[in-house]
Amino acid sequence: MVKVYHYTSRDVYQKMFDLQKELVPKNYLIHERMKGLPEKAYNPAIYAFLSPKPREWSKNLDFPWIWDLLQHHLKFNRNGSKKVLLRFNLTSDDDSYVVEHMYLEKNRIALMKGTCPYEKHLADCKKFFESRVPILDYKGGFSLPEVIIFSPIDFDRLNIEKKFNFF
Repeated sequence: MVKVYHYTSRDVYQKMFDLQKELVPKNYLIHERMKGLPEKAYNPAIYAFLSPKPREWSKNLDFPWIWDLLQHHLKFNRNGSKKVLLRFNLTSDDDSYVVEHMYLEKNRIALMKGTCPYEKHLADCKKFFESRVPILDYKGGFSLPEVIIFSPIDFDRLNIEKKFNFF
């Protein structure tokens, strides 16, 4: 088993409790416009970390803005709802991996400016997807390790690690 951490909003957590009874993959790993990757690359996934505030993200020298950018994204993409940090264990039954997020970050500024060629971004998406290591086999070494989970997680496996009023 590997313990992982997933940020969400209290509204989404309450919806899981009331209706879904599970955390479901819903954010797409790679956008479908990036043609030519394996089919699984276009599947929805749950995103998580190996610790609540991974040092590789919060103190990254190559991407010093990455943790603040993530927190900003979480703060403004959930309708102002307060945040919840969930903790749960992954097992060999879960379709879960660790990927090297660095491949998607290294050209972020060029992408935002529209100066990153499609072929370059496609190659980065391919490297990102191909970097995946089954979570139980991951031994470290990624610059920005990110957990991706393609299978739903039953609600009874979820624990609230922390509630936030803001980030």
